Amino acid sequence: MAAVVVMHNRETTDPSISIMDDIRRFLDTSLARADFAGILRDRILVDPGVGFGKTPEQSMECILKLDELAEWFGLPVLLGLSRKRFIGHVLGNEVNQRLIGTLTSNMIGLTRGAKVLRVHDVAEHVEATKMYEVIMEVK
Repeated sequence: MAAVVVMHNRETTDPSISIMDDIRRFLDTSLARADFAGILRDRILVDPGVGFGKTPEQSMECILKLDELAEWFGLPVLLGLSRKRFIGHVLGNEVNQRLIGTLTSNMIGLTRGAKVLRVHDVAEHVEATKMYEVIMEVK
């Protein structure tokens, strides 16, 4: 059976809102719809939708608070950060120059509770994730 990703998104940015509260309300509604449709919770991943209707600051807040998202819903968190605009905003570079920013952001996402990374540069992320896992297992 296929998994389902429930992703937060907004049509427009609004820097005045609490993005985490907005994400929680949105995902509560989406998960209720999934329940009504008979989709089992063990088939669902949640995605904060970094970059979709969020300011760069809100996107970065989402990454830092992934642990809250996982705790709220008790579901694995998927994170898709590859080449996102917030990385270009911070580093001042073009889309094709955002690999290092993407890798760094994804490794922080793993430390904050992401369980699945959706990436463009697979080989680079496999190496970075292997290093992350080995270091995190050192005692």
